[in-house]
Amino acid sequence: METSSRSTARWLALAASGVVLGACTGNGAGALQPLAQASIRLVSYDSCDDALAQLKEAAEEHVTAYGLGGPGLVAYADRATGAGETGGDDRLASVPEAAEAAPDQASDYSTTNTHEVGVDEPDLVKTDGRRIVTVVDGVLRVIDAESKRVTGELELSDDQGQWWADQLLLSDDRALLLGHGAIPFAEPAPSLGSDIGRSAFLSPGSRLVLVDLSEEPTVVSELELDGTYVDARQVGSVARLVIRSGIGSRLGWAYPDEGRTEAEALATNREILAESTIEDWLPRYALSGAGDPNEGPLVDCDDIRHPEVYSGTAMLTVLSVDLAGSLRAEGSVGVMADGQTVYGTESSLYIADDHSSFAFPTDIEPSATLLTEPLAEPQTEVHKFDVIEPGQPRYVGSGVVDGRILNQYSLSEHDDHLRIAVTQDDLSVAPEPVPGEVPASQSRVAVLTERGDRLVEVGSVGGLGKG
Repeated sequence: METSSRSTARWLALAASGVVLGACTGNGAGALQPLAQASIRLVSYDSCDDALAQLKEAAEEHVTAYGLGGPGLVAYADRATGAGETGGDDRLASVPEAAEAAPDQASDYSTTNTHEVGVDEPDLVKTDGRRIVTVVDGVLRVIDAESKRVTGELELSDDQGQWWADQLLLSDDRALLLGHGAIPFAEPAPSLGSDIGRSAFLSPGSRLVLVDLSEEPTVVSELELDGTYVDARQVGSVARLVIRSGIGSRLGWAYPDEGRTEAEALATNREILAESTIEDWLPRYALSGAGDPNEGPLVDCDDIRHPEVYSGTAMLTVLSVDLAGSLRAEGSVGVMADGQTVYGTESSLYIADDHSSFAFPTDIEPSATLLTEPLAEPQTEVHKFDVIEPGQPRYVGSGVVDGRILNQYSLSEHDDHLRIAVTQDDLSVAPEPVPGEVPASQSRVAVLTERGDRLVEVGSVGGLGKG
């Protein structure tokens, strides 16, 4: 295990390479901004009735003839790339024969890369030294590490062909497959009739498949989730998964067509909003293969945190899954926020949002140019969860840093402080790069610490990687 000083030095080297790379992609002109002291405070709902009332109020000013957003924002399934076109069998057949390991090397084996010691990350291949487990082209394969022979296969079927697994986690004789897919929109509210025109698009969804590897690979249970799988971290047999759900996407909005004008669609959508229940807003799960099938809300109302003022466009859920169990959806906590980057230690889980996912303004025409006005300086929001206990994660606090991060390697925790490497651009001067000129971007490393229920910036060093 590395010493604290060596670990710190390694992270600073990684962060430096990250901010320099990030700076090279910046644009605009301007100077480094002063130390920011902004922070975010999230609060809980008093009840489900309170949650529903606030969600409706937040959505009321954003509802249009196309749902929540303009014509370009009719809900859609997230794009994702599949596993490569080359078949898994061809790749396995191309592995050269290796010499037998010496007796003193028999227990030593390499693992896939991880950011932090003791914290595993999903990948398309995992090994425990005895076997190699892969998920490629919709097939899970178990390979004996010594003989390099395939000892088990499990084809991952989907009747509609709209789901695929591309990552997995491993713990003892269990493998957890993490998949992306799509689920149909909710049916129209009964009180509004069944003749309401609905979008033919699909809503992003996720599926977890727990597989027993003790003999021939066998599915233990499956968990379908209403939302897009973002990332996961595993400590011991417990995995923490981050799911992103679009708020209001399950309401099944009406839309203009040959028999309905925009005014009529807008009136219908306002009625849909007024008639909605809390079940229409909260992301849901469906469990099968673990005793009696069951389904319900992925997170309870009193386990959701939200900003005091917000638009209610996305929700992040942190779900705990014990690979030694049966995938029962227990111990979830949610925040009304967005996020794309996950970083974890043995005791903490962080979700960062650099606002790279955004909604089109609802008050402009689809053909209008979005960059007619200067862009705001980028900021990165960070949400922290305590994951020391194996059950439900505990929300700790949130903070914001001026600048944008590159990836998970832009974050590192040390002595209960979060170090975050960000790149800053002055986009208010020139949204587009000037040919022949070096972009006026630069980076810094900021340090956040807990102050009550907030992550507050307590120090930074800037002026890094100019241009």
